[in-house]
Amino acid sequence: MAVDARFTGLWRLVSLSRKEPGGKVVYPFGESPVGYIAYYTTGHMGVHIMRRDRKPFAAGPGNATPEEKIAAFDTFTAYCGTYSVNEQEKAVIHHVQASSSPNNVGSDQKRLFTLTGNRLILRVAPSTANPAATEVVWEKVS
Repeated sequence: MAVDARFTGLWRLVSLSRKEPGGKVVYPFGESPVGYIAYYTTGHMGVHIMRRDRKPFAAGPGNATPEEKIAAFDTFTAYCGTYSVNEQEKAVIHHVQASSSPNNVGSDQKRLFTLTGNRLILRVAPSTANPAATEVVWEKVS
């Protein structure tokens, strides 16, 4: 698997926003989310994103209420797998092998990319299944 050295390393999440069909911009993980994406020289990748203001489980993780579990799931996402780059399309494709969302396991997640200095911008174009345009901005850590 060919690895693109421009991607390898650790990137810190700067922002994540979605532009809905009517033009409204929403922040699904709040306006100051926390997260990292890592691209490895082995061709593997992993990403974690969460809301900064997540609430802890009142009685601890082993005793979380159904409502607390729903809130925890809704405020965190993660997946990992391998990746490839399609330079013609300016796209990085995440080949998902494990995910916090069972529906994504085995899928290819295409992200249009822009690399400028120490910033990586990943975009998901609107589709029938997801009519919002998503933009995720990352900053190189190492």
